[in-house]
Amino acid sequence: MKKFNLVLRHSEDLEAKNEEDAMMKYFQSITDGNTDLANFISSNLKVRQAFLASELKENALEKVLEKNSDINDYDWWNDDDTPHEDMKELGLEIDMSKMSFELESRYRQLYFSKDGIKIVDLSKFLKRIKKDLSLSKKVVDAMSNGEIELYFDIQYFGGGDGRSYLRYSDYTEKAITDSLKIDLDEALQEWFDDNVINHLLKYFQNNYDYLTSKEAIIETLDANEHQFTEDGQPL
Repeated sequence: MKKFNLVLRHSEDLEAKNEEDAMMKYFQSITDGNTDLANFISSNLKVRQAFLASELKENALEKVLEKNSDINDYDWWNDDDTPHEDMKELGLEIDMSKMSFELESRYRQLYFSKDGIKIVDLSKFLKRIKKDLSLSKKVVDAMSNGEIELYFDIQYFGGGDGRSYLRYSDYTEKAITDSLKIDLDEALQEWFDDNVINHLLKYFQNNYDYLTSKEAIIETLDANEHQFTEDGQPL
């Protein structure tokens, strides 16, 4: 079954006793009795077949996609629990309202403003970095009891650019981090960039690529029952 869009060119408010009387008065007011109903309809009723985006031919569809390229351009990341769950697995908590990111390759970045990221499960967090960085029990114990403090910092570069850092301060009596075989500052930052910053950027990039794809735009248009003429004009 095909769908059609019907548009009557006249609209008017009038007083009448009932619907039938209203229809009669309306017809009389716009024809002055000079035409019959069939002629009036043929002259004033515009009938066009209606198509969903998915039903359009390629040329018309391309016009529709171009005009609606930003239909999925909203704060879609706020509706997704996956980033929160992924960070929870690391013992972290993130606040999307304090996160800034750019997906364009030339400016690709993601960073958190103050309190945008926190360690909320220190034991889970330490278990992960101990394994990934091969940290000694002595160092991890010092982190656990606060002798080595772990915290997040941010540096702004201007123009909307910034970078988040995972830093530490060693308050142990003999500064045990000085004798480590690895540069702990560098190791922590590399771990943070790989497991948090780049992980989230990749996830958001994949979502954005899908939402701006031809398939996703058509899906949204159809789901919202947007209709078009055969040549791609909106109805």
